[in-house]
Amino acid sequence: MKKFLSLDVLRHELRAMGFLVLFTPLFVIGLYDGLGALMSVGNARQSVIGTLLSAGLESGLSLAAGMLIAWVTVHDTAIELQLTIPTPYRVTALRRYAVIGGWTAVVAIVTTLLLHLLTPWALSKPLGIGQLLWLAPTFWFAGVGAILALLLRSSAAAGVVLGGFWIGELLLHGYFLTTGWMQPWFLFATLYVPDASYWLINRLTLIGLALACFVAVWFFLRNSEWRLEMEDA
Repeated sequence: MKKFLSLDVLRHELRAMGFLVLFTPLFVIGLYDGLGALMSVGNARQSVIGTLLSAGLESGLSLAAGMLIAWVTVHDTAIELQLTIPTPYRVTALRRYAVIGGWTAVVAIVTTLLLHLLTPWALSKPLGIGQLLWLAPTFWFAGVGAILALLLRSSAAAGVVLGGFWIGELLLHGYFLTTGWMQPWFLFATLYVPDASYWLINRLTLIGLALACFVAVWFFLRNSEWRLEMEDA
């Protein structure tokens, strides 16, 4: 475990993945919060600004994490070398997921802390349980992005499917909210119905689905040589 999380190993993984994995979450949050600041200057209603800031965490950051996870799952410029070293490739993949997930969590937690301090009216949940606002959909997008990248053998195709889920649930939110069996699967419940009785069940369901996806990914990558046949895109 110590070697798994050592600074030297983490630096190596960052170089291998590219520093885009650090920049992307910051860019997404900065974009949403910047738009919120501009709307505040323009005297927009607090409820509208609050919705935008909440959306940055629940929808923007989650999709970005899913895209990044899908990309690193199938993209490795030195895959042949990876398959010759003693460390199984699935361990390397898990470490990269941990780097992306850990950094995304840092960005999200710092953002929620700042929002609670500076704009306490913007978020609809207390600070503790409110972390599920971003954690559940981000975990879901990450798990589904990883398994899609493996099944489709392309990060681009996985990204298109993730984007389809993202757009579809936003456009059809009314259907998800009024159909009982769809409510636990709705990705953006905090954005539309933060006070719904099923909100916590919804969050836990998404996390459970993400865990199932990552278990499937772990077993999928047991055959490391199979990665040689994948499209590195």
